[in-house]
Amino acid sequence: NAAGTSASTISSVQRTPVKLAAIVVPRIFNMTVIPKASYSLLIHWTATDDSNVLRYILTRRSVSGTVVADPKDVCCIAKQTTYVATNLLGEVQYSFTLGAMLNNRTQVFDLASAIARTNPGYPSMPGKLRASAVTSTAAILAWETPTPSNGIIARYDIADGSGRIVANS
Repeated sequence: NAAGTSASTISSVQRTPVKLAAIVVPRIFNMTVIPKASYSLLIHWTATDDSNVLRYILTRRSVSGTVVADPKDVCCIAKQTTYVATNLLGEVQYSFTLGAMLNNRTQVFDLASAIARTNPGYPSMPGKLRASAVTSTAAILAWETPTPSNGIIARYDIADGSGRIVANS
């Protein structure tokens, strides 16, 4: 023949059976994210035929798009379809994307996604409180905004020693 291969060489090639296996990827629907407390969100999803799932992988991003690389908040345990993300910031929008590690160690991504905002939390104490121009009846107070603020700070209340609000800013 034109390729220079004889007929006897071709006839000696053996046919080897090839095993093909279908990879069953679960279908995810009804993924919801619900504020649970000021600093946590409840994520829940429903899966059809997750018999091939070893574990689900949940990735969290803040509204700015920064990937949060805290493994305890990124991975769910096997077959779990409810997860509570904790230690979040208050009044922040988070996006959750669901993937899965299948029994054959294949990873599938972007099965479902959902977005939610945490409830406002309480801010921590302002930092570096300073007083200047102190007299017997007045003082100028200055401070630094708490980090993190855990939401939008509407105002600061200034109380006297008895806890009575005497001013706000």
